[in-house]
Amino acid sequence: HLVPMLDFVNHREGPDGGPSMRVHQTIANIDGAAETRAAWGFELGEQVFENYGQPNHIYVLHHSFAMPRNSHDCLRIHLGGQAFCLKVQDAALPLVLQEH
Repeated sequence: HLVPMLDFVNHREGPDGGPSMRVHQTIANIDGAAETRAAWGFELGEQVFENYGQPNHIYVLHHSFAMPRNSHDCLRIHLGGQAFCLKVQDAALPLVLQEH
């Protein structure tokens, strides 16, 4: 789905390209308008970014880009009619299977 004007905001993992504490949040306010809260602060005149909080397969499918460093990335597989994301939590640990 498209959200006018909000779709002009570029994605970034977090401040200075590092990991974000959380992804942005968009809600319907009491007037029924979309209201988006940034996940981190911005200085006056600074370009605004948001963290979409999705794995790269979603970015490629819906937004036509992929992030080289994406804390939400995973390998999407289908088993027994269900979709799962294999995600590396730590290089020293095995892959973790998460239902997606």
